[in-house]
Amino acid sequence: MKSKQFRPPLLALAALLLASLSPLSRAADEPAGEWYHFDEAEPWRRAQTLDRPILLVITARWSAESNRFLGEVLTAPAVAEVIRTQFVGIVVDADARPDLRDRYVTPGWPSVTILTPKGDPVYFKPDKPEKAKPVRMTVTGVPADTLADFLREAAAWYRVASSQGGATSFAGALAAEIRERDVQRPGKSSPSDAEAGFEQVRSSADLIQGGFTKTPKYLIPEAVEAALLAWRLDGAQELRAAAEGQMRGVRNLIDAADGGVHRLAIREDWSGIVPERMLTGNAAALEAFAELWRATGTQAWLDDARRVAGFLMGPMSNTDGSFVHALSSETLPRMAYTGSTARAARALLRFAVIADDDAARARALKAIQWIEATAWSRGRGVRHAPVETEPGIPVLLDDQVALLGAELELYEQTGRSASMERALDIARFLRDNLRDPKTGALRDRIPLTGGPRLMQSAITPYEDNYEAARLFARLHYYTRTEHSEERWAPVAGAILDSMAGRPAPLGAKQGARAVAAYEYHEGPAWVIFVGNPDSGVLSRRLLDAAARLPFPFRLRKILDPAVPADFERIETDGLAQKEPPAVYLRQGTVTSAAAIQPQELDKLYADLQDMLKPPEPEAAAKPGDPALKKPQPPAKKPGAP
Repeated sequence: MKSKQFRPPLLALAALLLASLSPLSRAADEPAGEWYHFDEAEPWRRAQTLDRPILLVITARWSAESNRFLGEVLTAPAVAEVIRTQFVGIVVDADARPDLRDRYVTPGWPSVTILTPKGDPVYFKPDKPEKAKPVRMTVTGVPADTLADFLREAAAWYRVASSQGGATSFAGALAAEIRERDVQRPGKSSPSDAEAGFEQVRSSADLIQGGFTKTPKYLIPEAVEAALLAWRLDGAQELRAAAEGQMRGVRNLIDAADGGVHRLAIREDWSGIVPERMLTGNAAALEAFAELWRATGTQAWLDDARRVAGFLMGPMSNTDGSFVHALSSETLPRMAYTGSTARAARALLRFAVIADDDAARARALKAIQWIEATAWSRGRGVRHAPVETEPGIPVLLDDQVALLGAELELYEQTGRSASMERALDIARFLRDNLRDPKTGALRDRIPLTGGPRLMQSAITPYEDNYEAARLFARLHYYTRTEHSEERWAPVAGAILDSMAGRPAPLGAKQGARAVAAYEYHEGPAWVIFVGNPDSGVLSRRLLDAAARLPFPFRLRKILDPAVPADFERIETDGLAQKEPPAVYLRQGTVTSAAAIQPQELDKLYADLQDMLKPPEPEAAAKPGDPALKKPQPPAKKPGAP
């Protein structure tokens, strides 16, 4: 990146951030005040030549505090002078480079971390790895003079430690940190993982104020999904209350003007709202409100979902089909990333089903088409953004998982083979490029073979791995009847086994583990639609109404008689009882009669559940009575992958 002059603070921060803070004001022949991108060669060369530490600044463009820090604190004369004379500066946008954000991790943004010229963190007490702490600082609200003092002390510490063999000690402390992060023990996933995860969600619930944390308060979508699943399975009213309490709290975060969900509230009673609306958070809220309505039928949850859907299709929509990544009180460029846009698309697809909203489905399709046209390449995965905001952005796990989920949802709703083909292509890329060959888990990116050691080590994201395991299991269910050499069940199973051997976060985030384990080990019920869902209003309404039935875990399969392979399947499976469009429900080995009108579906579902119930045990035989028949076992559950 060629350097550009620093713009006036707070007047051109959007352009400033897009350039990742090009040099602070300097003379034309004095490069010491320059700021660089992480993947440029020049900052590392200069740091090693001058034997100076790297000052790594991580910001978020939607954060008012980040913009204040960039525009006011870093430009303060005392701070600028310390940086110019004692550091080499690198600025990272946390959204553009989540791989850096997650490796040089801090509690929040903006933050500063001191690195060696080779990119390793500088540590306090590096000779005692168990007590070593990276020299880093979250600089929210920090005044310029405090930061200048911190930087002087950090630079002095680096010089002293380096003169005493600190580089070796720093490397040892880093190795210990990586070992602690990457603990992997032998593990084996089992159906009991679901109950263990449910229990973690249950114990984390705040049944008074709502939510699954003390403070701050924010949405944990994995916990809501797990709580509703547990309630559906065994009537756990406490978990239903926990899910509803979480979403009542989230309702407090909805902006009264435009319906967007703010990121969090800093107080226990959901007050003190931080006015930052993230696309991923709004997509998760939309799915949670929609699913809560599907589970309970309470109209208020559908009303909340409509408000959030309107926000996505309104203020967060870009004209090219993408969605803006974040909105806040700051004036921001309408930056779009593929992962968050894919998650918004999936959320709108799911909302379209529960609300009979064709506009939401059309908007979601436009977003997926935008990703396919600008960021996806067959055999090469999905780029993080169509246009690189800085050099070196790698292919990331989260983007692949997000688009895979959106494509599978689109396939279930339309039956279009192109969506399944793209889903399979992304799945192959994940399996062949991001899977750790030793553990079977998925890495957040392809590790580097050189450069900073943190970039050479893999991170195994907890939520992304469990979401990926669910998607691989679904691919297995969709494709297991086809004559294919590809087997997706072992991929899903290896991920679950690997994650079972890793330390898990305590609390509500274990909802991700619970849902993935249940779906993998128990298998789905099926909504089988015979016909073409795009052939008319009745077809679409019939399929969507069937998808709203309260199965704990269901998949949809569309069989179009106009497609020869589908016609053969219809005949083979005995699904020609009625003229299309028609819906059949299948659970285990039991298939219902056909429904041709949406109003027939509730009875069809109830009849199917009655057929699956085990027979009542008969009364004990009296002496001399003929032997009573032994009760027959219930129909088999769908097999695990």
